[in-house]
Amino acid sequence: MAANDSFFQKKKPAAVLKHAVLAEYLNVFCAMVGGSFSGPVWLVDGYAGPGTYDADDDGEPVTGSPIVALEIAEKAAQWKSPRNIRCAFIEQKPNYLKQLRSNVKPFQDRGCHALVLGGEVQEQLPKAWEEVGTSPVLTLLDPFGVSMARGMMTGTLLGRSKPPSEVLLNINVEAVSRHGGYLQRGAGGTPEIKPGLSSQGVEKADLFFGGEWWRARFLDARDETSSAALAAAAVVDDYRAAIAKETGTLSISVPIRRRANRAPLFLLTLFYRHDAAGYKFADAAARASRKWRDAYRRQDLDDFFEKDDEQEMLPIMGDVIRDDSASRSADAERQLERASISAVATNIQALVDQLTQVAVGRNVVPILGNTLSLAGESTIRKAWDQLADAGSVHPRDKKKDLWKQVIVTR
Repeated sequence: MAANDSFFQKKKPAAVLKHAVLAEYLNVFCAMVGGSFSGPVWLVDGYAGPGTYDADDDGEPVTGSPIVALEIAEKAAQWKSPRNIRCAFIEQKPNYLKQLRSNVKPFQDRGCHALVLGGEVQEQLPKAWEEVGTSPVLTLLDPFGVSMARGMMTGTLLGRSKPPSEVLLNINVEAVSRHGGYLQRGAGGTPEIKPGLSSQGVEKADLFFGGEWWRARFLDARDETSSAALAAAAVVDDYRAAIAKETGTLSISVPIRRRANRAPLFLLTLFYRHDAAGYKFADAAARASRKWRDAYRRQDLDDFFEKDDEQEMLPIMGDVIRDDSASRSADAERQLERASISAVATNIQALVDQLTQVAVGRNVVPILGNTLSLAGESTIRKAWDQLADAGSVHPRDKKKDLWKQVIVTR
């Protein structure tokens, strides 16, 4: 069984976060650009999968990214200011493609515009792009590993500035770390593949990163940090910087973890040009992260009841345990909010001390700092108000969008 086959058998908390971020941001993207451009707004999903996961513990099938997108498309058509969202899904594996077509058909029958293309993303993406034309588009690329050529990113997907073309790329940090583990230093310190190991994965990474430069960067960073995970993150940072330099885009990454205290498995990264996009993405990620934490806690609770046979408990005991868990979860969320407000206030203070004034939209990443994906607009608002009450900065304009404002020191 391939790794991605097992992935689709049951939705994990990490997948909950990925799809929650997608759902939150797709809503925002369509609302933003749909109000500024006439005609359709497109979502292109380059690695669509079958559309659903196997049934969960309740016996219900769990939606994947194509169904998440189509459900939003149906709802957007009913908004007060309706949006025409069209979708293109690309899937290479024949068995997944068959399932995808079956899962998409009910939406097509109800009037959704959904194009399903079979084949490799490098071959099919240009066909999808012909359908997109000059319409605004958000492209989702969530491959299993690192497999898409960098030229596709910098050329086709990010080669235009208007109408908006944004890319939501799920970068597999774990795969970069694994491929980097195949490397060693050869004569003169030049990176080479360890004897007896296949070069296939490393060469895929070469294609994704746009050359062999990442090999030396990985080994250097691993020597500096003694951590393959941190070395992989350093490679990804340099990749994002190179894409920004080549295309003029900005980027923002949300870490996707299996557990709250683990190193990121993926970095769900948005490449964009307009300040509003990065700001709204950060806020969407914060809302999605709350859903992920709730799913994570529910799974832990379910695991507890599986280990301790609920049949042997008095019924009231299960209710007490669940009520206590809900109370502790609420306390944890309040503590997280207080800590996040304090951290963001500290970040804002440091920025205004250095710059005297800070544009919120353009500086959302340094404003949020380590709270990125945990905190969003409401936290920034409360931190700003706290500093204004203390006399450190001028108050915000409560009638104006927060991302459009500038924080000014007193």
